[in-house]
Amino acid sequence: MEPGEDEPTAIQREIREELSVEIALGKRLGETTVPAAGVRVRMAAWMARITDGEVVLVDHDQGRWVSPDDFPGLHWAPADVPLLPALETVWTAPRPA
Repeated sequence: MEPGEDEPTAIQREIREELSVEIALGKRLGETTVPAAGVRVRMAAWMARITDGEVVLVDHDQGRWVSPDDFPGLHWAPADVPLLPALETVWTAPRPA
């Protein structure tokens, strides 16, 4: 987060900078903090939907949409791993009619 930013604003800015899309945030799914390279990294997961733009990978070599069935075969950053159960729960939850 940049000075003066709250978490939602920082997430929206990061997604805009890294994927060139605007998003609307929904439910906050959780957070985790892990040590990495001598610092503590805090990762928060939120539900979000794209509200404007098409995904363009700015800082990444590749990207793809995945489902929980794909999770075991993917390489995850240590901060991501504790959040996977929350993502799986949201994915499999019944959708409102």
